[in-house]
Amino acid sequence: MSDCSAIILAGGKSSRMGKKKALLPLDGKTFIEILIEKLERIGISEIILSGYSIPSEKVLCVEDVYKDKGPLAGLHAGLSKISGDFALVLAEDAPLVPEDYLRTLLEIHRQGKESITVTVCGGNIQALVAVYDRSLLQHCQTLLQGEKANLRSLIEKEQARKVVFDGDEMLVRGCNTAEEYESLCSLAHTEAFSVRKVNRSGKSEIEKRLLLHEHKLTIEVHDACSCKVVCTRSLLKELVYGRLCSEGIIRSKSDVKSFSLTEGEESATVILHKTRETAYLEKENPLPAANVDFSKVFILADRFNHDRGLHHITNAVHRCILLHNADDGGESFFSCEDIGRHNAIDKAVGYALLNDLPLSECMLFTSGRVSEDMVRKVIAAQIPVLVSKSVPTAEALALARRHKLTLICRAWQDSCEVYVQK
Repeated sequence: MSDCSAIILAGGKSSRMGKKKALLPLDGKTFIEILIEKLERIGISEIILSGYSIPSEKVLCVEDVYKDKGPLAGLHAGLSKISGDFALVLAEDAPLVPEDYLRTLLEIHRQGKESITVTVCGGNIQALVAVYDRSLLQHCQTLLQGEKANLRSLIEKEQARKVVFDGDEMLVRGCNTAEEYESLCSLAHTEAFSVRKVNRSGKSEIEKRLLLHEHKLTIEVHDACSCKVVCTRSLLKELVYGRLCSEGIIRSKSDVKSFSLTEGEESATVILHKTRETAYLEKENPLPAANVDFSKVFILADRFNHDRGLHHITNAVHRCILLHNADDGGESFFSCEDIGRHNAIDKAVGYALLNDLPLSECMLFTSGRVSEDMVRKVIAAQIPVLVSKSVPTAEALALARRHKLTLICRAWQDSCEVYVQK
């Protein structure tokens, strides 16, 4: 494909993610490795990596001429180095863009007369899944020297050709936060199926549905226990640590001597510093009564309502949101999903352990109904407040009251219900 090169834009600071997005792992490979292999499979051999440097003979790494000018500066730097007539431009954090769509995008560009062919998804322009002609180099430079130094100005000025992508927006938008990264990892393990939707009148139409693949994980704890779980293939370390904590086997990450996952992530092995003979739940005193700030309960309900993760895409998972209230008044949130509501709780608990967040300072929101075993998990983790969008069972409430766990249910954006202590 001598007429076409590729530019991967990797100059972002990844401030919301907290780590370089190009190096995030997905099924044993980094985002940048996945993108390079994908570009090679569709026949592109000249690949420019703009804004970041890696030791690879497969890419030419270039720096921006215009510093701190965003993606437009990365495009300018890339176009100045390509030998092809145009370049397929992708972002470092969108490794799941379908190959067949990229081939279609390139073919449409070849057949058209526009200097830019850009993706549109959900009504939004995705400027970093697009094709740009090399002839735009001077125009980019002019914009970078002026006040409108952004890709949108370039796209509007050139009257770009727009191509609609009818898949999930996250496939072309990429990810900016840890929660979006988790959803992207899970999205990598979905598969599209055709369904015939039939209405009451007998009319029908064919639609696409994304279905989750189940991941089976065996957890082996040396001298303690063994179990098998069915889950989504993301946050597996958090899942294991959280499961051990909510089952009363560990209290902190320091209880774990070593942790390892097999290459296929089908088995996790844990060695403890000391075997726990008695569950923490039986040894702990009841939880102290919590002074609940209801404004934060409604913040959690708002965040759940606005989350656009796998639940929004597949309707097949449960979500947990962990709120940590620090002593200095600050707060942080962590959101995760899983096929099972118990697994989602374990992932949230494991995240807190691995990031040294005191669980006694946390509040946990779950999308699932609250059963006795879920309450037992939360008590074992020593979380004082459990919030649910759904309802509890009578047994769950009795256990919560016995251990003075504050239980708040039917937590919606306009109201919630608090189960008072007897």
